[in-house]
Amino acid sequence: MNRIVKLTILVSIAWLVGCDSADDMADLEPEVTADEVVDRTTLKTFVQEAARLYVLALEDHSEDEVDRMFREEGGHWKYGDIYIYVMDREGTILFHAGNQALEGVNLYGFEDTNGVKYAQELIAVADRGGGYVEYLFDNPAIEGDEESGSPKVGYAELFTASNLNGGRPSVIGSGFYP
Repeated sequence: MNRIVKLTILVSIAWLVGCDSADDMADLEPEVTADEVVDRTTLKTFVQEAARLYVLALEDHSEDEVDRMFREEGGHWKYGDIYIYVMDREGTILFHAGNQALEGVNLYGFEDTNGVKYAQELIAVADRGGGYVEYLFDNPAIEGDEESGSPKVGYAELFTASNLNGGRPSVIGSGFYP
């Protein structure tokens, strides 16, 4: 992503979370953006940064405004098949940047073709302080894997925002196709 696009996105985030100075804006530049997620290490950092900034943004702005920022294709949080999702600890999707139709859907009992109940496993690793789950999931870049899925590595952890999910801990995560 070029510097002008990154600067534009940074200014947009700054506006969303109400920054008053360049020093405040520096705190909003994530260490890893969606287009930089290439392995487990960058995935974990991406999710941790998303959790931190999602909470900050929700302090001063509506959930709809924050969700728009996290859905922006080519922005910090969504780039092709890399995106952020948030679900409650019962498996209901609260926010999904990759597929808005999943919001409100409970995925707790869903499993991949190998029997991996990925939502349950992502919640379990989040409850243990964060972790990775390997499973099969439809890769939008691959035609014909809609039924079988493609190998995916997910990372999830818990975060809490006072004005999201009734102030209860939620799971935030993302994944990549290795």
